[in-house]
Amino acid sequence: MSFKHIQINEKSENFNRLISHPAVNFFLTECDGYIAGGLAEKEYTHQNISYYLKPGCNNYSGDVDLYFKNAAGHKKAVDYAYKKAHTVASVNDDTRFDCSSHFEMSDYCDFIANINYQNKGIYNKETYDRHKHIRHVEKATTDISHQVYIDIMFDNALTASDEPVKVQLIGKDFIGNIEDILNTFDFENVQLAYYLKNGLLFSCQNKNKNEQNRFRNRNKLKILNSHSPLLMHRINKYLSYRGFDGVTAESKQHIIEWLIKARSGHFKNPISGITLWQDALNNTVIRRAIADRIIPDDALPLIIGKVITEKKVYKGYRRYDYVKIDEAMEAIKQRKLSQNNSLAARNTRSNTHSRNVC
Repeated sequence: MSFKHIQINEKSENFNRLISHPAVNFFLTECDGYIAGGLAEKEYTHQNISYYLKPGCNNYSGDVDLYFKNAAGHKKAVDYAYKKAHTVASVNDDTRFDCSSHFEMSDYCDFIANINYQNKGIYNKETYDRHKHIRHVEKATTDISHQVYIDIMFDNALTASDEPVKVQLIGKDFIGNIEDILNTFDFENVQLAYYLKNGLLFSCQNKNKNEQNRFRNRNKLKILNSHSPLLMHRINKYLSYRGFDGVTAESKQHIIEWLIKARSGHFKNPISGITLWQDALNNTVIRRAIADRIIPDDALPLIIGKVITEKKVYKGYRRYDYVKIDEAMEAIKQRKLSQNNSLAARNTRSNTHSRNVC
């Protein structure tokens, strides 16, 4: 897939505040870093990134995915983060300050009010500067990134939702030139990156993107491949929390390919540092994909016997039986019944119309 690089002359105030924070700016300018993925898509489509990064405690917050062109840049960014962080989670380095038990995601006002006794780290209330320092850093559970939490102040952000922004310093197999990394993405919607060059902001984007189609099919995910073991989880995340309401018609084939791989056991071993911590098929995300018809009709036979739900059925006074339900088989029956009912309803309307005409 081909990309184009464009100088960006206009950006949102909140995006400007993000890339102007000394830590983020250091990652972008001194470490050959670039922001790509979900946040870049939100900025590109003129959405308020404050709602994406700081949605409040009752919502699923996004993060800043920061990639690097080379391993040296990634290491430099990680070292900088640990040096500037107020607290650090456990790492294999005794020289790094470890206060992981004190880390919490409270809003900035609560955090700074308790920093001297509940949130002890290398700074105190007088020395911690949200516009300069980092609240916390830790290694991610996926083993491909470090999670850096920064207290960035956004325009018009409510005090209660002024929680730290999570920045992912992504490494391992995902280090490389911008276009190479964008070509590994599973969704075309997020094939977009922002980077700084000589003090100017540029974007790298799919050549198919332009001002005319910027918002066309904005709410449909276009899947590009079936490589990731987390594809179905990511589809669920984008449909549930990222404002998308379905997938494009051509994306169905990639879902089918992913199901074939999952059934054959392809996703049992770590892939690119990612491991599924549950069965690839017999889980809540797949059940939801079946219920929401993200898994198409012709793919259901592929997973017969793989998605089993055990339900407790009432059989009388204090008597229950446990029944195992094959979700794929059940969906085939329900969809066939729905199809027959729809056909019958159309025939009834057609017959009624014919009689009225006569």
